[in-house]
Amino acid sequence: MCRGLLFIVLALALALPATAAGSSSTKPAFHDNCGTRAEKAKAVVFRAPSGPRLVGLVLGNGKTGVVLAHEFRANLCRWLPFARVLAKSGYRVLAFDFHNHGSSGFSNAASAANDRDVVAAGRLLIARGVRKLFVVGASMGGTASVVAAPKLAPQLSGVISLSGPKQFDGADAASAASSLAAPSLFLAARDDAPFADDARTLFDAVPRFDKQLEIVDGTAHGTTLLVGPGGAPVRSLLLAFLAQH
Repeated sequence: MCRGLLFIVLALALALPATAAGSSSTKPAFHDNCGTRAEKAKAVVFRAPSGPRLVGLVLGNGKTGVVLAHEFRANLCRWLPFARVLAKSGYRVLAFDFHNHGSSGFSNAASAANDRDVVAAGRLLIARGVRKLFVVGASMGGTASVVAAPKLAPQLSGVISLSGPKQFDGADAASAASSLAAPSLFLAARDDAPFADDARTLFDAVPRFDKQLEIVDGTAHGTTLLVGPGGAPVRSLLLAFLAQH
């Protein structure tokens, strides 16, 4: 009896840690506070070279892809409502979390490395069959998108910056804009200083003729330009730019 009881106790002791370890190691890749169950089930994990894991959500299908890059101290949830609009419009969309944000991993790399995250996101969509690619960024993400753009040729078809600063923590979008080889749209709110002036500076730096500058009324910044009373015209501007190019 004692020997049998000891066997049972040992068996349980061996089994329980295995179960606990299994449950702790199955932490979902995506744990931002947004997304439907179906969207979360399609979370993707990828990396920039020498970088931490990056996490994003892919929505929609099609051969034209859109990368959505968020603001500082935010996550992809800011973009998710518009990502759904894009997916319904026939685009394949990747909204992702920068390193040190949201569900993505930690890195000691400076924010100037954000462009590598955008490049990695773009290349993931290209690897999945996208033939034309757009990168769209808000604030910090706008700066990163402009800097990343030259590294995504020849599939890159356009760049959109919403309230993107001309420089952000070592990333120099003004310099990158001077060699931008794709159509571009720079958008900011008139009273969102200094970002309206930064949008003008970036626009002026682009040597191409197929560039666009839109300064709208108000103080909205980044993805908040897409919501509220003034959100519909801004969403229409972005959709028109994508359709045109």
